[in-house]
Amino acid sequence: MHTRPFVLGVALLVMVGLVCFAVSAQPQEEATVMIQNGTFEPATVEVYIGSTVVWTNEDDTDQTVTSTEPFFDSGVIPPGGEFSYTFDEVGIYDYISTEYPEMRGQVKVVETEAGAMAENETIPQVISMDSNLTELAAAIETANMTEALSEPGPFTCFAPTDEAFAAVPADVMAALSNDTELLTEVLSYHVVEGQFMSTDLVDGMNLTTLQGGELVITVSGEENVTDMNVTGTEEVGMDENVTDMNVTPTEEPGMVENATPIVMVDGATVVEPDIVASNGVIHIIDAVLIPPDLMIPTNVTANVTANETATGMVPANTT
Repeated sequence: MHTRPFVLGVALLVMVGLVCFAVSAQPQEEATVMIQNGTFEPATVEVYIGSTVVWTNEDDTDQTVTSTEPFFDSGVIPPGGEFSYTFDEVGIYDYISTEYPEMRGQVKVVETEAGAMAENETIPQVISMDSNLTELAAAIETANMTEALSEPGPFTCFAPTDEAFAAVPADVMAALSNDTELLTEVLSYHVVEGQFMSTDLVDGMNLTTLQGGELVITVSGEENVTDMNVTGTEEVGMDENVTDMNVTPTEEPGMVENATPIVMVDGATVVEPDIVASNGVIHIIDAVLIPPDLMIPTNVTANVTANETATGMVPANTT
């Protein structure tokens, strides 16, 4: 008589349990792992890229949290102490306690919802979703380039910000807005066939655009160390096949160590690199790039950079 209500009740409890499990398995923006009773609780956490995980030692002995690949190490965490680490790369991080190697845990780092969404969208769609690229999105639509830039590609798009468009003289923008063919030439000058991540862009590289012109890549501030102390069995200035030598960077002022490379495209600076779309990659730049040989009624002869005055970049119309 009471079998059906009982079965329904059990089924409802199972469903609630599954829902709760599904919710808890969702990636988090931050997470806390408790070290207690010789275990990591929870043993596995999933977080979004850029999130911080905090380990809290609730045991009465010193503990450590160590991952060898990719590497991070807490050092000794005393009872009641904490260790936090921010994960800036997607991946799976297996870690252990070096004090008790049988203690194991794992952090899974995934793309943010926005990042994951962008990877499923085409270049024009990603641009249209960025509040800092509204002028570019409108220009692509005006030039009827949405379909072309939605092809499989892959493409690399150097995308000027709204601030960069604002630096273009009004008469130049008017000329582009009134001539779809001219606008298409300019926009095509910002797109290259092939997917080039920022790490693929090297100093002196020339990239042929869809417009036919070439963009020159400049990379400065690359990782380097100067003013070194050299100690060991060999003299400074020795030949190759160096052996048994310790190279220790000094801490003298002016030394450059692990500097972030600055990537420029025809004089425009890449301000936000590596926005991945389904058919390529977008690098946001601070300039509107104008092909040097393009005939525009307002006599544009150079690129317009948001950080420079329009007067210095684009000569006034002399006609």
